Amino acid sequence: MSTRTTWRWSSLLVVVTMIVSMAAATVSASPAPARPETATAAPAWQFPSPEATKPPLQGQPPVQGEGKSDEALSKLAPELRPIAKARSPELVLVTVLMQAGTKVQPYFQRVVVRKPIGGLQWATGEIRGANLLKLASLPGVISVVSFQSYAPVPAPNDDFRGGLGYQPPSLKLEKGKGAQVKEALRKFTAGMSPEQVREKLRTDSAFRAKVSEILGRPLPQRPALPEKPSLPPQGGIQPATIKVKDVHGASAAWTKGYTGTGVVAAVVDTGVDFAHPDLQGTQARVPSGPYAGWPYSYDTLSGLFYAFGYPTIGPDTYWDWVSWTYYAHTLPVESPTCNGITCMANLKIDFGSDAGWPWPPVVLPFVWPDTSKSGQYYYTVHPDFPLLVAGYYLGLGYAAPPSIAPAAVIVADENTAGVYDTVYVDADFDQDLTNNKPMRKGEELAGVDLYDAAGNPGTDGIWDLSAGMLAWIADGANVPPGTGVLYTGLTVPAAGRLLAFIGDDNSHGTNCAGDIAAQGVITDPEWIGPINPIFGGAANAGGVGGPVLSGMAPGAKIAAFQHGFWLPFDSWVLAALGFDGVPNTGDEAQISSNSWGASATINDGWDATSRFAHWLNRNYAPNLAFLVATGNGGHGYGTVTEPDGGSIIDVGASTMYGTLTYFEFILDETMLTYGDVQLWSNRG
Repeated sequence: MSTRTTWRWSSLLVVVTMIVSMAAATVSASPAPARPETATAAPAWQFPSPEATKPPLQGQPPVQGEGKSDEALSKLAPELRPIAKARSPELVLVTVLMQAGTKVQPYFQRVVVRKPIGGLQWATGEIRGANLLKLASLPGVISVVSFQSYAPVPAPNDDFRGGLGYQPPSLKLEKGKGAQVKEALRKFTAGMSPEQVREKLRTDSAFRAKVSEILGRPLPQRPALPEKPSLPPQGGIQPATIKVKDVHGASAAWTKGYTGTGVVAAVVDTGVDFAHPDLQGTQARVPSGPYAGWPYSYDTLSGLFYAFGYPTIGPDTYWDWVSWTYYAHTLPVESPTCNGITCMANLKIDFGSDAGWPWPPVVLPFVWPDTSKSGQYYYTVHPDFPLLVAGYYLGLGYAAPPSIAPAAVIVADENTAGVYDTVYVDADFDQDLTNNKPMRKGEELAGVDLYDAAGNPGTDGIWDLSAGMLAWIADGANVPPGTGVLYTGLTVPAAGRLLAFIGDDNSHGTNCAGDIAAQGVITDPEWIGPINPIFGGAANAGGVGGPVLSGMAPGAKIAAFQHGFWLPFDSWVLAALGFDGVPNTGDEAQISSNSWGASATINDGWDATSRFAHWLNRNYAPNLAFLVATGNGGHGYGTVTEPDGGSIIDVGASTMYGTLTYFEFILDETMLTYGDVQLWSNRG
């Protein structure tokens, strides 16, 4: 599938070369580790005066309210103000930043409070709109934001990611939405075979539009096959491309030996698909402690809902909680038939009416390697909804009608009885896991190769479907990685009974990670749109050939913070402190990539979220560089997004996107503008 992976030539390229220049200084100049007892001894948060006491900035309308409620309204994110003013009874999900010890619990229906750090705390929970002003009026409350506050504004004509456009986060916890989607798909395709569904998705635009409407996301549309098949991947990190790496200074840094080696970049975004061919092996790892060797990655939503005590993903909960968590609980495999080589059992991978859903349970026979030392296997389903959508679109096995069920997962203790260390994912939906790559610590990635380079059934050595990354298997002694730094009172899952995965249900975070550390594997991108032949790749379409993209710092490692901008305080603290919760011990990130921000308001860097980043930077993470996008709401006049100011480094959108012709079309070298600012990039 070397022709079919979509990349974004994003604005992050402008400054990500800092990674290569910081490598030596960051690694060698770290101060001595702080003792655990002094980890929270930084100066208490100083909040000189509420923003409401400052006169409105020029061009910014004053916040409307009633008397003293003006000050409370000023603490609410813009999207929350209409709900608060309407005294709405609806429940919304919010995060409140506050002085440590502020009692906010009475105002929430359900809330979880983080551990204090340096006199600050923050809490996330469900609250009625009618209580928002009461919450914001509390003396210790600094600001109240929602999951939508920092959702990226799409760039104009941003339709190049195979149609899988960004879905903004919801203000509400929409439990059971997945069940509604499955039931609608079942009814719409009733009586159709998987082959019929697949053909209509490819040829019938009205049918395709209806399925997209049901799914709530556009389906990828494969362009016509090229007459000449793609060349096989050539690999390497030196793409045969014009100017891109030179414009951003990467080439000069590489010649001096700075490739990002030794640097960890925390991508605080939608997630990262590390099974992408250009990102395999780039995942950062925890160097020490109880999670040593596991990937240094964290899904903020999974951690939050685990702290809430909400259900995790499993065959009995999938359709109620899909897209909300990437933690999967396991169930015992009952009475498997094993022969020393393989095991077989009927697994209920969709509980259907047994879980209250309006369809019969899906029970299918599965086979997997007989490798357990104890003989006790566990099973679950993969939490990644895009994997199921891809299987549905391709007509693969039980992902297609009539079952429409998620990929089965088997968990085994292959080395020591009771120590569960290996996971198999049926990523091709064929009920046979003996042909699937095992996932374990140190080998956390998996996928399946279904097509050759020309798009025909076969193989070319490149995974076409990704099973994402296994981030952890419960060991019976610890809570999920990262959660213990943020939360107290968490339940320790039994060995083998909880899995943590990392993926990307959008693609934005994967694109950002690729800009940083892509390994130059993908060669010909003719599947994804117009090709500019003067750049890398596209040898079969008149291009110069070779890899399409190299990251600017291919030696760097990536720490993925999935759903990172939904809960930025969580992401930043874990990037700054690492999974031991102690600053400057060597398990932290040196770069924090934040390709998002609030474009809806005029910001001057004095908002609470910006100041939280400055405070964290000064007092806990002096070696962490915060890079934040200025935003896509410009045309030259939009103000830069929050967070901003202080120690934050702003990143604007530039021209020079490389191989594809999106946003610009360069016919020859005389038209190169060497990184001019895009008209729609915020810069005010």
